[in-house]
Amino acid sequence: MKTKFFIILSMLFSLVTRAQQMDSVPFNGGLLFYHVYGKGKPVIILTGGPGISYQQQEEVAIEVGKQYQAILLEQRGTGRSMPAVLDKETVNLNTAVSDLNLLLDHLHLKDAAFYGHSYGSFLAVYYASKYPARVSRLILAGPAPFNYLGDQMTTYGNNKECRFGLLDIEEMNKLDEKAGKGTLSKADSATFRKLNNSTSIYNKMDIDKIMAKAGTGKMSTKTMSLMMAAYSKKVDLTNDIKQLNIPVTIICGRQDPLSFMAYEYKLLQPRIKISWIQEAGHFAMFEQPEPFYKALFTALSDD
Repeated sequence: MKTKFFIILSMLFSLVTRAQQMDSVPFNGGLLFYHVYGKGKPVIILTGGPGISYQQQEEVAIEVGKQYQAILLEQRGTGRSMPAVLDKETVNLNTAVSDLNLLLDHLHLKDAAFYGHSYGSFLAVYYASKYPARVSRLILAGPAPFNYLGDQMTTYGNNKECRFGLLDIEEMNKLDEKAGKGTLSKADSATFRKLNNSTSIYNKMDIDKIMAKAGTGKMSTKTMSLMMAAYSKKVDLTNDIKQLNIPVTIICGRQDPLSFMAYEYKLLQPRIKISWIQEAGHFAMFEQPEPFYKALFTALSDD
């Protein structure tokens, strides 16, 4: 009986230390949930996707919360932050920006540092382009394309495709054929995800461990489709990046198929600092946590 008591107590303690606070703020048609870790200067944590669970970047929020106040958002259309109606009117880039304003206003924050991974980095830059006074600095991990009208998305797709072996291509073609016929099984879907994600991992021996972390939480495919549709229409942040007047740091795995984006940023804004992580793909925080967090905390503390 005493053993059970200590097990329950330790579980409760674990929950308290992981998420010091979970709260929400109402928006038109729903609630926007967020999680707060630690105290100090605020850092907004934006997960990638779009449509991926906030849980994917929770480890980052917990680590940041040891020295700062990390605020991890459940972006609209994911997790608990679901609007009453999920469509292009309720989930788009305008609502994403208004949600960030709503969050900062609710927390009485004039501004904050913004950390974003993958698509989350794009959202952070997009927000900074609209409300530069509310962003004190940007930390972009594995940054996503910022110009959908150019060839950045094509380059990303080609970088992933060239990493497939002949057997991988053969298997992917079979799975594509099944998907077209509507006969794709659950096991087939898992194989497809694993093959696709293998192009973003440096050490293929670690793929199950890395993807267990990267795939934690439930992804909203509908939100992903809606946001990608909005993203692909007319987005080009080239001029906005040239005009950024705040500290910007990019943290990027050397073996990330999106690593070329660090150069795309640097060409536009030479003041941007780049921290390269060797032996890491798109999820450097999971593959190489020690150099990743060293780079992250350096970026947060730089003046």
